Amino acid sequence: MANQMTIKGLEVPIGSMVMTFRRFGDDSPPYSCIDVMPDQEDESRAGLALNCLDVGDVESMHALDGRDFSFGEGSDTEIRESVLWGPNKRMLEIQSLRIKFGAVAERQSAFDLQARCFDHFGETDIDVVVTGTARIVRE
Repeated sequence: MANQMTIKGLEVPIGSMVMTFRRFGDDSPPYSCIDVMPDQEDESRAGLALNCLDVGDVESMHALDGRDFSFGEGSDTEIRESVLWGPNKRMLEIQSLRIKFGAVAERQSAFDLQARCFDHFGETDIDVVVTGTARIVRE
């Protein structure tokens, strides 16, 4: 399955993605976070950069299979550090985000993401959907 982003109903391809799982077991309370980034810079494609999404006290990526997480105003995770961009590098800031993880197989994880975004030109409530698979580069 090719990675795909839909911005306000318009489908745009995105490149390959990598996912990093980091565990902070010595913190109190312990927690884990996920980063999702482009595998390589490709100026011609839309993309996303999700930075340190707090997925709670989970031991590994396998524990995320089928789990659904929501982030937004009032959540503990700073989603303002995460962005999406469309064609022509139109930057979209994330207002709220929902991500569901699929099964981990062969160092890859499928994910479905729904986001509500705004841009720097005054447009708000921009709906974005991303469906894809990311290669797990560190767990």
